[in-house]
Amino acid sequence: MEPLFIVSHHVHRFHNLLVPEPGRITLAHRRKGAHRTFDARAWGAISDATRRPATEGACVAALVAAGSDQASAAAEVRALVDGGWLVERAADLGDLSSLDLGPPAAPEDLARDRLRWSRDALDTHALWLYPRWLGFPLLQLPEDLIWMQMLLAELRPAFVIETGVLHGGSAIFYASILALLGRGRVIAVEARLDPRVRAAIAAHPLGERITLLEGDSKDPAIVAQVSALVGGPGGHLVALDADHSATHVRAELEAYAPLVGPGGKLVVFDTSMVLASRWKDDNPHQAVRAFLAAHAEWRVSPWAGASFVTAAEDGILERLPALRSLDDTALLAALRALYSPGAPAVDEAALCAELRGREVAVEVPGGRLWVDLGDWTSLLVVRLGAWEPHLTRLCKRLLAPGQTALDVGAHSGAYALLFASCVGPAGRVVAFEPHGPSVALLRRSVAGLSQVEVVAAAVSEHEGRAELFAWNPGDKVSEGRYSGSDRMLRSLLQAEGYGAAGEEVPVTTLDAWAAQSGCASVDLVKIDVEGAEEAVLRGGRGLLSRGPVRVLLELHPGDLPAAGSSVAQVLAELREQGFEVLDLVPAGDRIEARPLAPGALPVSQHVLAQRGGGGFEVSLVDGEVKPLAADAR
Repeated sequence: MEPLFIVSHHVHRFHNLLVPEPGRITLAHRRKGAHRTFDARAWGAISDATRRPATEGACVAALVAAGSDQASAAAEVRALVDGGWLVERAADLGDLSSLDLGPPAAPEDLARDRLRWSRDALDTHALWLYPRWLGFPLLQLPEDLIWMQMLLAELRPAFVIETGVLHGGSAIFYASILALLGRGRVIAVEARLDPRVRAAIAAHPLGERITLLEGDSKDPAIVAQVSALVGGPGGHLVALDADHSATHVRAELEAYAPLVGPGGKLVVFDTSMVLASRWKDDNPHQAVRAFLAAHAEWRVSPWAGASFVTAAEDGILERLPALRSLDDTALLAALRALYSPGAPAVDEAALCAELRGREVAVEVPGGRLWVDLGDWTSLLVVRLGAWEPHLTRLCKRLLAPGQTALDVGAHSGAYALLFASCVGPAGRVVAFEPHGPSVALLRRSVAGLSQVEVVAAAVSEHEGRAELFAWNPGDKVSEGRYSGSDRMLRSLLQAEGYGAAGEEVPVTTLDAWAAQSGCASVDLVKIDVEGAEEAVLRGGRGLLSRGPVRVLLELHPGDLPAAGSSVAQVLAELREQGFEVLDLVPAGDRIEARPLAPGALPVSQHVLAQRGGGGFEVSLVDGEVKPLAADAR
């Protein structure tokens, strides 16, 4: 039986010519990396003959019918078979119904596979060479065209700004989608515009929607022309697809980003070049990352995941709306997006400066916490959904309904809300905070909670009045704090990093407050007072000696010397009062309360003091409490 032939699946029309010769087509064999030019009529005859597998003789007959002589037709067909352009079906892919493709990709492998396929489509097999749109070569991956159409349909832009025209296919593509949408024009820029392309676009019915500009896309004169044509910033779509060097693309981003207003998009093509080894050192992806690092108002759009196989990995960018103009819900969503995985680092000092004075309520364990977004700690609460999440789980196990908890240094009320939810309406929570603006936020946070009392005073070793020192915005970053961003931070001590005195505030002691309020004992005392911890403990010796009280402290070694104290002295005071001290160490999915031997210093900034009971651990997953494993003691 004679062998039956089809056109190899590896053969595609090749469109890397500005204007093909009339009556001629160029074919590419992807597997062999070969190209051949054919008479269009002759190749059409071969394609028609092999739509169903055909014998070599049938292919020769088709060429003869198309005008070739017998000898030339026989030689041409033989050359196509010998070169692998025509193949027996079984030798190409075989019977598709019985083709073994192996098992489906596991979900955990799919992300890597997707990137590998994008790399291979862009680099190894150059699949972008083959698509045409209405007869014009496109030089785009087919799937990218689908999501660009989706993007255009959603944005309905008045203008599409494209850099990199080449054969004109993408300009025609954008114009055709805009025509279907009933609005919009294309402004297309090309460094050296081929006159034949200009003429072909001008003659096309969609040409009236396209304005062509010739020149370097980053040239200020060209950018000014584009800006004048589109009338300045707006909800435009900008597609950068010209020179793909990192330097050029970075300059384009700086030049065209100002033209994209809220609601617009900026697409950088061929960022996926970073996946190919030969382009790793110079590619558009580098330009995108550098641009995002310098522009907090821009981010990678969620649209960037729309295409599975793409030349524009991480390449769809959008301008964030001015944060202060957003309502509370949209603002919190935008802030969380800034901290989403893979997003560039956030300049929190600049962000705090922009949002200073903006007060919002954030859902946290225990209720709605009112915060000033001009404070770095507030951004942390927005990002994590809690203040110190690992300690949140611990505190839920330290308190029970009906108990009493004191929050010394309550700030705007994160722990007061948590404690109130733990002790319930039958319990009691007293929140001490001296700083006026923080007290105002605290009162808003706990409004309606009958079990919470706010005491607008500082707590120390002696009663009286004292000056409250503010964290100095002019000082350098210290102990992980952000310069100028801990705007609400206050201390009774002028420790390193604190500036001039601010407001004068009343000062009480735990013992004085207990005597005045008739409180006989408490169950938990949380102390976070920026270096005055030892003074608070000394002023509460009477109250802390009664009952099985626990004390949770945050210790800042850099703040304590201003009070003539140290971490070792705070621990010594706790032990003198009969407490066992536990170091609170996060350990993966749990927090370990490790007993501290006399003389030893804690690993973490948080310690728990209790009277007996030994070490334990709390699961951060389900809150289960277990004795501490022997190897962790």
